[in-house]
Amino acid sequence: MDIIILSVPYCPNTILLNQRLKELLGDAHISLRIVRDDKEAAEVKMHGSPTLLINGIDPFASKDTVVSFACRLYLDDDGHPQGAPSIHQLERIFNISQSTSPDGENVGMVCGPEIKNQEPR
Repeated sequence: MDIIILSVPYCPNTILLNQRLKELLGDAHISLRIVRDDKEAAEVKMHGSPTLLINGIDPFASKDTVVSFACRLYLDDDGHPQGAPSIHQLERIFNISQSTSPDGENVGMVCGPEIKNQEPR
């Protein structure tokens, strides 16, 4: 799985997104690409900073989301703006849930199928 964070220079929310991804995915390889201008943002299909791409797809973009060389806000589950997707939103995107044994003991993460050739939302 190819995971890339697109970011404008010095975006503080890129750090937050990277931390949440590391918390969720552990040692998975996450690439960071710094986007320097509007032209480059259009070339890489950045929808504001930070943009998460999974196998080249922005799972948080709709067909109406425009390319943008600017800050990006994500709405959490309660509709409040945040600088990065929440852990719960990322779990849904990666189809990950905490697995527990019959006695309720946490036994780790269960990961669903990889996201492949998915159409943008």
